Amino acid sequence: MQERRATAPLRGSPEDQSAPGTPWHGDVVPRSEHLTDEPAADAVWRHVASGLRDHHVPDDLALELREHLRSAVTGVLLYGSWARGDTHADSDLDVLMLAEDVGTTIASQRISVTYYSPDQLRSATQTLFGLHLARDGIILLDFEGELRRCLASLQEPDPRELLHRINSYSGMLAISSDEAEEHLPGLVKVARYLLRSALYAKALQAGTPRFSVTEIAATENDPSLVSLLSSHTVQQPSVTRAYFEDLRQRLSNIVGTAPDLGFDTLEALAVGTWQSNRDLSNLATLALDDGEDALPYSEVPKVIL
Repeated sequence: MQERRATAPLRGSPEDQSAPGTPWHGDVVPRSEHLTDEPAADAVWRHVASGLRDHHVPDDLALELREHLRSAVTGVLLYGSWARGDTHADSDLDVLMLAEDVGTTIASQRISVTYYSPDQLRSATQTLFGLHLARDGIILLDFEGELRRCLASLQEPDPRELLHRINSYSGMLAISSDEAEEHLPGLVKVARYLLRSALYAKALQAGTPRFSVTEIAATENDPSLVSLLSSHTVQQPSVTRAYFEDLRQRLSNIVGTAPDLGFDTLEALAVGTWQSNRDLSNLATLALDDGEDALPYSEVPKVIL
């Protein structure tokens, strides 16, 4: 098996010599300062807010984020476009919060807050999501270095293995026409997630890892990918069978023909693969949930891709 190498030092950490002067906010607040204590909570928030200002996050977005800074949080990581510095008018604020008591994903048109336990975050090793966090993430708050240790443990994935796994998961999209119509919103979410992941893996395989849809669209010389893969409802095409089939075809062009998984319904797939392929079972379960605009990744016990 190919040896995986550890990811580069965290941006803005003491080990990151490539980003001189970048503020690192991970070792200031001792664990004894609990967020439920109002003076301490104010001090902690000032610390996080300072990091947000350093990365030019508007005050109104920062104040909206403050509502979700729960008492059990032990680390806060900024990632995505605000961390990379390539925001646009529709960019939301992507923040990961580390907590033993994992909360529900918070998603709006303005902010996206996901809660991960340390074990969940460590499970992101050898995944695209883990590489994304370790490569682009900015630590805003870290009790006793716990978040930094979790991120430093993440290893880079093998893109060939990722593409093979994405192909195996794509079989869940090849279900009956009636089933597809019944669960079209959930299937579109999964298809969009798999296609986005396949394009990220393709870029990684080419030696140019990218975690921006805009960059991927430019690399592929296909501007339509910006809206097709957007996580923003206002930018996405309407959920139609044609949109779903377009995502499926584009995915097949990258990872190959979807395998026949031998299940007629998503429910049967979720139940039938629970013991043998937990990640596939979890994806099928997420596809059955039509109520969210995006997949609630942090509510799955283990990072999938």
